[in-house]
Amino acid sequence: MKNVLLYAATVLVWGFSWYAIELQIGIVPPEVSVAYRFGLAALIQFAWCLATGVSLKMHPRDHVNCAMLGAMIFGVNLLMVYYATAQIPSGLVSVVFSLITVINIINGRIFLGRKSPPIVWLAAALGVIGIVLVFREDVGAMEASAGAFAGAAFAFVGAYIASAGNIFAIKVQQRGLTVLQSNAWGMAYGALIIATYALIKGSPFTFQWTPQYIGGLLYLAVFGSVAGFGFYLTLVRRMGPERAGYVAVMFPAVALVVSSWLGDMTLTFGMVAGAALILFGNVLVLAPTNALKRIFARA
Repeated sequence: MKNVLLYAATVLVWGFSWYAIELQIGIVPPEVSVAYRFGLAALIQFAWCLATGVSLKMHPRDHVNCAMLGAMIFGVNLLMVYYATAQIPSGLVSVVFSLITVINIINGRIFLGRKSPPIVWLAAALGVIGIVLVFREDVGAMEASAGAFAGAAFAFVGAYIASAGNIFAIKVQQRGLTVLQSNAWGMAYGALIIATYALIKGSPFTFQWTPQYIGGLLYLAVFGSVAGFGFYLTLVRRMGPERAGYVAVMFPAVALVVSSWLGDMTLTFGMVAGAALILFGNVLVLAPTNALKRIFARA
């Protein structure tokens, strides 16, 4: 699949995932919901690998790597998002999490020695400004309380851990593991780590037998996890974490449309203007470098 199609699929899948996460918040503790999600996703990945003949055998060192990958991308990262959403508006969580675009650029430089062209920095800046415009009412409404600061801190920690996971995913893939292999084991280890944390914390492993919770869980496991992370980590391998990470700026814009469509949110001029900046940033990220040079040379 071409990068543009992978990029669009990732944005759409994770854009709807934001709404599905809201359906998960309620009776079941966040850490238990995360464990359910990736436990189910791991089973699906293992079944797919067995059905398609993809080998699941790995060197013991690779199991350690996949456990670390699972802890970062398929565990702690999303747990921080759940905790943040419980403290501050989901729009503000998106604003803070969108900083992953800048974090990826910095981490890619530090840990991989990758130099990002100025156009990527510009796209990241446009994306962050666009997200602030889209959710400026949520930002302005946040009171300077301990809960608000805690929520922002959770979101930032989640973004940084996700970025570290992006970098580590490249290291794992460089050892010859396929995305299917690393995701299957990574999700299994991530679910096990979060489930262990839930047991230590004393969180009850309850289940909410409602269409909303079950539907949200199935969507997040099949599309948000198996498909979404498969698409995204393939992009990380092909495009690098700097460009691939820009989906974190785009999917909240999709989530905005979903919320407007499925909920009672009304679109405003600021939201439309912010979405336009985000889309323009996407064009800068996805367009071939040579094409951009020709366009700016003619300007």
